[in-house]
Amino acid sequence: MGYIVRPFRPSDESFVWAEHLKANQSYMERHMGASVELIRQYFDRYFPLQACYMIESDGGVIGCYCLNDEGDAVKLSRFFLVDFVQGKGLGTKIVEQ
Repeated sequence: MGYIVRPFRPSDESFVWAEHLKANQSYMERHMGASVELIRQYFDRYFPLQACYMIESDGGVIGCYCLNDEGDAVKLSRFFLVDFVQGKGLGTKIVEQ
């Protein structure tokens, strides 16, 4: 599967929010009692959107990752891939590059 990586654009926020919610909602509701509204407040306040890079394939967004620059190192802080591309080695390929 071919892909490109590009910087985050404001129009990508709804995709990133949906993937964040899908990945975290069950855990946050069960262990923290967090509602969708509270999860959204956390996302709006702490999610590093400007540090995100979008992954596209065939003209559509299929994932994203965020990098955290800590001065002496750059760390991967978030990584999402849509369900239909998971389990095919794409995530590993992206992380290794």
